[in-house]
Amino acid sequence: FCGSSSSSAEDYEEIPPKYFIMGENDEFTSVEQLESMVARMKSVNPNCKVEVDVVPSVGHFQLESPNYDPVVAEKVVQWLQDTIF
Repeated sequence: FCGSSSSSAEDYEEIPPKYFIMGENDEFTSVEQLESMVARMKSVNPNCKVEVDVVPSVGHFQLESPNYDPVVAEKVVQWLQDTIF
């Protein structure tokens, strides 16, 4: 998570950024549930760096399949370059 409501400001400095990637048609959770979780994370720590990337028209297992490895790899590498480096 991005800290708890009992955490001090100093604790937040050590929290790494978060990146969530999911398929729009995920069979296990919904985009709305993920967005709700991210909103809760940001309500606890407004400075929490969280990004959500939804791949259109793709389910959970499709996104995990080798066919989507290039798509996922490109998105993750781009996020790392934009966020970390």
